[in-house]
Amino acid sequence: ELKQALMLSCRIKQAPWLFKRHLKITNTRNHSDGIIPTTLNRLEVAEQAPLISAYSTLGFTLRGVRVIGSVALLPRGFFHWNINQIEDMRPEAFALFHMVVPRLEILVIGTGSKLVFPDAITRQFLRSKGISIEVQDTPNACATFNFLLDDGRMAGAALLPPTEPND
Repeated sequence: ELKQALMLSCRIKQAPWLFKRHLKITNTRNHSDGIIPTTLNRLEVAEQAPLISAYSTLGFTLRGVRVIGSVALLPRGFFHWNINQIEDMRPEAFALFHMVVPRLEILVIGTGSKLVFPDAITRQFLRSKGISIEVQDTPNACATFNFLLDDGRMAGAALLPPTEPND
């Protein structure tokens, strides 16, 4: 199963037009606020909130769509997030979350199997952009994100897959 998932992930990156039936790549947005350049490919699922229905060491399932690896979630869409470990969570990794309009009220950060806080520079960057953060291990972060969306809040999530299988 791991081999098939990795092969699918590689095929999507190499030939995304083959997967338009399941994934809609809408646009690539380039942004630079003077310091942090960001390029994104948006993967979108209809007009429903991307509630997390499952997670594993491989990634996440969002309303039936599997995402391999880390994921960045917004109230109406999601992105594959090219972050593999907590040490990669530097300010430039969070540029997406302060570009969102309307502004996010809260960003839930899932740090994998264990709770690990991003460094002080990253936390200060997010505060300077007016984004409140909630840092949790990924299983709890998934539940918190779903709850916030269900409550109608403008919430985002930045999630690393857990490194240990869930029970």
